[in-house]
Amino acid sequence: MRTGSVAAGMLGLFTFPVMLTFLEPLVFREPLRRWSIVHGLVVLAGIALVVPELSLANAETAGLAWGLLSAVLYAARNLMNRRFVHSDGSLPVMFWQVLVAAVVLSPAWLWPVEANLPADLLWLVVLGVVCTAGAHTLFIASFRHFRVATASIILTLELLYAVLLAIPIFGEWPRWQTWLGGAIMLTTIAHESYRHRSVAPKAADAT
Repeated sequence: MRTGSVAAGMLGLFTFPVMLTFLEPLVFREPLRRWSIVHGLVVLAGIALVVPELSLANAETAGLAWGLLSAVLYAARNLMNRRFVHSDGSLPVMFWQVLVAAVVLSPAWLWPVEANLPADLLWLVVLGVVCTAGAHTLFIASFRHFRVATASIILTLELLYAVLLAIPIFGEWPRWQTWLGGAIMLTTIAHESYRHRSVAPKAADAT
């Protein structure tokens, strides 16, 4: 997001549901569902509408590339979460993730920076506890009820929230392609959610 914009970074990151649509069946030896493929491709088409020119000299494209790298790592993390959440629970899984992240990032304290420590520390606590640990704990807990790919497609709502919030905070006005891509993605999310509610009772009745 610092390289390009909020929209570019979020667009790159939110290709991870498409990656999970194809990776999850391979990792957990599950059948590749037709509608999952369709939804993944439609989300990808929605994202493609707001992609800038395909040149790393373009700041937006460079930001998108960083977002794509984040998406690869995020998809891998979500697959690992699904493997451990059923045996260990969402809180322990999130605790160990945050602890490892804190250890890895702790050398950042050694860098001299100009900061308003009381206010910055307060916002860091809000960011770390509410927006990161709290939000991701709830997201991991959703794996008890959804497939990772389904939960991740629903999570793409965050893309719309981020683009809307970037307007008053950073003055980044989306192009019409962004709105059209967002509408396509939201329609896909709604259909995926509806299908999951319809299929889940049938599966329960069958057992």
